[in-house]
Amino acid sequence: MSLVIRLLIVFVALAIVQTTAHAQSCTPKKTCTQMKSCKEATYFLKVCGHKARDRDRDGIPCEKLCGKTMKQYKERLAAGK
Repeated sequence: MSLVIRLLIVFVALAIVQTTAHAQSCTPKKTCTQMKSCKEATYFLKVCGHKARDRDRDGIPCEKLCGKTMKQYKERLAAGK
């Protein structure tokens, strides 16, 4: 089997595993105090649809983690915090 085909198989397998992991990570529902990062809070809000993570509906989930302003939110997301 050629190297290109082997790499393609590995890539597809990794994509499947990653998709499965994301699908399972929406449960159980977590509260903001249980989350470790703004990135995780954003995932629960945007991917899982947990609207309670954004109580004031300003687009920023879990403000203690992500900041109170959109500027703080974007900075923390970019930093992976």
